[in-house]
Amino acid sequence: TAANTDVFGDYTVGTDLLVFSGLLTGSFTYNGAGTGASFTNTGHSQAVFDNATDKLYVDTDGDGTSDMVMKLTGVNYDDLTATDFKWTV
Repeated sequence: TAANTDVFGDYTVGTDLLVFSGLLTGSFTYNGAGTGASFTNTGHSQAVFDNATDKLYVDTDGDGTSDMVMKLTGVNYDDLTATDFKWTV
């Protein structure tokens, strides 16, 4: 949650993966720039990154609300792509 944010200070784009085991709903979309309020109810897992706070917001169940928040220091929204994420059902 936003109140209890995990911080990843050594995440390396293109080398490390953000793994979400057992959490995939439907398919996954990385929506780029946004905030936790940027989600819509799609029925699919989705994520956005807020450059102002370095926070990645993740909607695991596609209901349009953020279920997870993590801080990735030294990362910008356009550094990430869907290939930086690994999701399983």
